Parts: sequence; C-alpha cells; structure tokens
Amino acid sequence: MMMMLLGLVKFNLIRCLSTECGIADNSDEARLSYLVIVFGTKEHMLYKTCIGTVIKRTFNDSFSDLVLTSKTCLEKENIRYSGVSSSLSLNWHSAFHGILKILEPIATSHKSAKIPNFALLKLRTPLSLSDGNVPICLPEGRFPYTADMQCYMPHITSEIHFTLQPFFTIKLLPPSEWPEHRAHFPVSETSQLCGTSTIAAFNDDMVDFEEYKIITEGAPLLCRINNTDYQYGIYDWTKLHKVSKNSSRPITIFTNVCPFTASINYFANTNATGSMQ
Repeated sequence: MMMMLLGLVKFNLIRCLSTECGIADNSDEARLSYLVIVFGTKEHMLYKTCIGTVIKRTFNDSFSDLVLTSKTCLEKENIRYSGVSSSLSLNWHSAFHGILKILEPIATSHKSAKIPNFALLKLRTPLSLSDGNVPICLPEGRFPYTADMQCYMPHITSEIHFTLQPFFTIKLLPPSEWPEHRAHFPVSETSQLCGTSTIAAFNDDMVDFEEYKIITEGAPLLCRINNTDYQYGIYDWTKLHKVSKNSSRPITIFTNVCPFTASINYFANTNATGSMQ
C-alpha cells in the first residue's frame, strides 16, 4: 500500500512538473509573460524585429535558452547584431540575450517542399524563468474546433517603448469553412490554421493585420484550454478573400505548430545545438 502511495505521489509530481508551462492568468497583461522581443541593431539604434515565446527545457525548471518564433524573423538580419529581450520596452539598459544559432526543424524530406514558417532560436545566455518569463505549452494534439474556444494574438507595436494593448481575439475556422476555390487560397489543412480576427477597442470584427502598425512576425496564436495556454500557431500572412464584387474578408493564416511539436521537443529534451537539416 505504501509503495502504491509513493508511486502515486511520484506520478503527481511528474505531472505537475510537466504542466508548469502556460500557467499565466487569463488576462492580456498576464499573457505578456509568454512573450519576448527579438531585436536588431543598426547605427547604434535598437529596433524590434519580431515576437517570440519561451519554450521550457525538460531538464531545467529555472532557465530556458530556447525561443520559438517565425522562420522569416531573422532572414534579413545578421544574428551577430540581433538579440532577445524579455522586456517589451527596449533600451540599452535592458537585459539582452545574444542568439547563438537558429534551429529550423524540417517539415518534410522533399527538398522542393515549402519549409514551414517557424524556427527555434538558441540563446547564448538563458532566460531566467523566475524573472517573470513563463514558458508556453505546445499542443498535444490537433486543434479542437469548439464554439467556446478562446484564442488570442498579441498586439505589440514596433515602437521602442511598450504600451499595453488588448490582444486580438482569433476565431479559428474549421477547414469546412475555408474558401472553396483553393487555387486562390493556397493553404494546407495539415500545416496551417485559418481564422478571423477581432479587437473590441476598434469596434472592428474584420481585422486586417497588414493595416495595423504592429509586429506580426513571430506573433503566437495562443489558445486557452482547461486554464492552460497553448501555442497552436505562428502568424504567417493575411489573405483578403473576395466575398462579393464590392467586399473582401480578411482571413488570418497561421503556421500550425502541432505537426512540429516533436521536432521542437527534440531540442527541448537535449543539449543539441545543431540544425535538424
């Protein structure tokens, strides 16, 4: 009996450790703790490049040196002059973390196939998880399309100083509700997610992110399930779908993180520093 109780305690401890991601309160301000800013420097000036999220290391509950962002985030940047800041306001007194390497998991063995728009950044110095940074959870399965699902995308401007803005609310559309003419809507059901975006502050229920002066590169799609936040996607692009002759409907397209969770976990579970290519 005692052995069974000890086994149960051990199981619950492991279960608790595995759920230490995605634990921020259900508020926009709390969800900011998942985010970091990837920045660049030019002529001694700092500028925001994209958004990233902290990925939990399996073997370390105090620090993490992995950041999940978009593949296109640093394609035009030199990582020697780029870095990551856990502060959403940038200044030269902020705690910066240099980027050691860009890790890009492979989506397929076919070289001609499109590489998904996501990447892992391995930092030179780790982020402390006791300084307000909270790692995000990765999805454990396909997105559960339900009417009451709450999903969000951060509203971060490119301004150096940060001002709290309400998160965008995302309603993901099941593939059955995607535009029928796929020739004009080149989206994959397996590697991408589609949705519509709203923001109450602007009384706008059809948000086109390209019209807002916000950082979309690397912006995470965060969905709350059973009081835990999961990152199901990374912003990819916005498609203006023509509904009628005089009107269009913006549809937000995200890279689906779920098919690549195993690849991300490979790095989270090891000290590997090489690319999977």
